Amino acid sequence: MADFTHWCVAGEEVMPWEPGEFQQAYGSNQDESIERALDSDHVANAIHSLMSKAAQWEGTPSALLQALDGVVDERITRLRFWPQTPSVLGKRLTRCQAFLRKSGIKVDRQKGGERLITITNEKAAPAASSNVSISNGQFFE
Repeated sequence: MADFTHWCVAGEEVMPWEPGEFQQAYGSNQDESIERALDSDHVANAIHSLMSKAAQWEGTPSALLQALDGVVDERITRLRFWPQTPSVLGKRLTRCQAFLRKSGIKVDRQKGGERLITITNEKAAPAASSNVSISNGQFFE
């Protein structure tokens, strides 16, 4: 897509577009696509809800599944699309990780050993990020 963007920007001079108009439209299109992808993903929505209360969360896949079960409606946890096991949750995280990052939520996964997941809300206010976090489902300062 970089080549496509490069050629379109280069062609702006001969097209009936203002300079920068293509990049602005293309960026808006990407933002809208990311927003739609996040809106349609129950796990991504649950992570957004979880991270609205904290700047950082850290724990195992099992603890994350339990934490997410606590922030979504019970009807959603009964859907066949909702992950029932930590391994399925891991696959769903892989699928939505890039979209979450674009929205300001970074997901880091440690392989081997305890397999910790660290989720950081990069848009959290600096004061909140230094004081409120969650580790293994527990708030800590």
